Amino acid sequence: TKEAFNSGKKVTFSGIPAMIIEPMFVILIGNYLGMKEVSVFVIAKNIIGSGGNMIKAMMRPLVVHKYKMNEDLLIFKDIAKLLFFGLLLYAIALIVSYYLLPYLLGIKYIESIELIYILALGFIVTPLGVLLHQNILFNSYVKEYAIALNTVLLVKLVLYVIIAPYFGIFGIVYI
Repeated sequence: TKEAFNSGKKVTFSGIPAMIIEPMFVILIGNYLGMKEVSVFVIAKNIIGSGGNMIKAMMRPLVVHKYKMNEDLLIFKDIAKLLFFGLLLYAIALIVSYYLLPYLLGIKYIESIELIYILALGFIVTPLGVLLHQNILFNSYVKEYAIALNTVLLVKLVLYVIIAPYFGIFGIVYI
């Protein structure tokens, strides 16, 4: 419908600052820590990003089912199940990172695996985040979504500038 199209358009435009700010993170890492750290960070971030996309794809059928059944997308009984699912995904990520990635990345990028251990912690809450994200969009809280998204990006940018010189790549990964 026209309302859905307009809502989708607003969500898309609210993501434009993210498209501008995200590459700035990589530039900041390069400026403060050097190009080797950039490559280590980008490899870890891309591997985790691929895992996150797989989790989102696994969650879509649940979201569509709940939406068709006119159920709330997030109800209290789902939270424990989603967190358990996230913990399971985190355990799988640790096992894969420990046993498989050293052979795929080689010794040159072994530091990426250490970053993956930290970044993969996000997998614990990703299933919950997918449902929250869809709930926000289905209920047309587009303005609130845009404000939250861009506020998080700006805070991350400021924290990168403050933390990178003092704590290095591991400080950045915790942001």
